[in-house]
Amino acid sequence: MAITTYEQFMETGVVSVFVGDFKDGDALDDYLNDQFLEDFGFEIDPVDPDEGPEADVELDRLEIRSLVAQYTDGDQFCEAAGEAADALHIEERNTAIIFYHFRYKPEMALARDESPVRFLGVFPFVETIPEEDEEDEIKR
Repeated sequence: MAITTYEQFMETGVVSVFVGDFKDGDALDDYLNDQFLEDFGFEIDPVDPDEGPEADVELDRLEIRSLVAQYTDGDQFCEAAGEAADALHIEERNTAIIFYHFRYKPEMALARDESPVRFLGVFPFVETIPEEDEEDEIKR
């Protein structure tokens, strides 16, 4: 498998959305730390792991639109993610892994088909500034 770097996929104004099912947060962390590289061909930001994806495990499986809508700015791309899931015949999952400012290109990374996580696609978004941050900006 070709291994690419995280930086090769960085791009402002888009998100890359992946979905799967995990038993709990520890299982998700183990997957992201140990298996994700092999499945998708890139290491999650090796320079600053805290700048990696936003990911969480829900207690119940949710329809993809509802799952994705819960994430930061998810209302901007949940419908497109849901349409992509419909096209892939994915109805519900309990985990979304969302990379912000990131355009994943499967053809560059040669992803494994056997992965417990599926790549839904790349979708546009505009990052919003939380109200408290906006107030800080105005005061400066």
